[in-house]
Amino acid sequence: MVRSCRALRLVSLSVVLCASDALPQVASEAERAAGAAAAREADQGIVRYKDENGFDVAVHGNTWTIIPPQNVVEAPGPGLKSAEQYRAEGYVYIDRTTGESVRKVADGRYELQLVDNGGTVGAVEIELGSLNDPQVSSSVAVSTDGGLRYEYSVRHRGGQPIMTVTLPVPEKAAVDEVSGASRWVGLVAPSGLKVGWLPLGEAASLKPGDALNSLAVTSKYLPKVTEMRFLGIATRPKAQLPELDDNIRRALSEAHDREGESRRVTIGPGIAPPGKDPDGRARAFRQIIEDVSRAMEAGLITEEGSIELRDILASTEMAGEGPRADSLARVDAVAGMDPLYRQAIRAALTLL
Repeated sequence: MVRSCRALRLVSLSVVLCASDALPQVASEAERAAGAAAAREADQGIVRYKDENGFDVAVHGNTWTIIPPQNVVEAPGPGLKSAEQYRAEGYVYIDRTTGESVRKVADGRYELQLVDNGGTVGAVEIELGSLNDPQVSSSVAVSTDGGLRYEYSVRHRGGQPIMTVTLPVPEKAAVDEVSGASRWVGLVAPSGLKVGWLPLGEAASLKPGDALNSLAVTSKYLPKVTEMRFLGIATRPKAQLPELDDNIRRALSEAHDREGESRRVTIGPGIAPPGKDPDGRARAFRQIIEDVSRAMEAGLITEEGSIELRDILASTEMAGEGPRADSLARVDAVAGMDPLYRQAIRAALTLL
């Protein structure tokens, strides 16, 4: 799977998605193999522990075998820099056998030191898909059918052209419809855990100075603080990479998981509607109250405002079903509250 992916032009879209698609299977096989090996060793009376250098030590009778980790950064050992020093220099992986390495040189940029068959070391620059600067404007409104319409506009302020826009959702049932913009199509991922928008070809990608309007999701799910993610088209490396060692590939995939996309805080469908479940209303209120903490961390409400909002939500729940005019007026009066977040809380209270 991975080799066929590498034959593609090495933009962030191809590198990362191909690598991450393959990794779960690799990890699963490794876990099964490790479990089987541990069972065999236990039967043979082999005992393992870590020494003062962080190396694995296997003891079998009078035989002691010391096994340093393949990644020097995890446990360098005598005569080498400390793990902290390597990490301070940006290293995330150094192969103890070949010397090949992965080093972060700047946000979204990594340098690979690779060794060819002749032993020659060469440097390759890798660019992740997070080097872009989108600005998101959002809105949420109650629709005539009793659902919610989440709408997003994106203005690209600079950096890589943007090739993918995604928004996480809790499950496939959270999405009624996804609509795109001009030359961009909306879809639900096969996993059902995110919705996305893709351009109809690279020429239609979102370039600096461009804007996307009216990206929308309709849903019965109540609003929750979330992140919209943006994957850009990388310009490095300039040429196709050689075959990479699995450990190098894994280090790059982990780098993508950490910072492979730019992210912007927004509001999206995240809390299941009460439905006919007698406890559903209490559950929904509880989740909205819990989400206030995340809103505060994201800068959508001040600490003082969060205390006031929690009190409003708790008293509204206790009041039971009925007119919401008083609660909505109190929400409108909360100071230090982002307009989008206020709009989301109003929409949720209207439906609860």
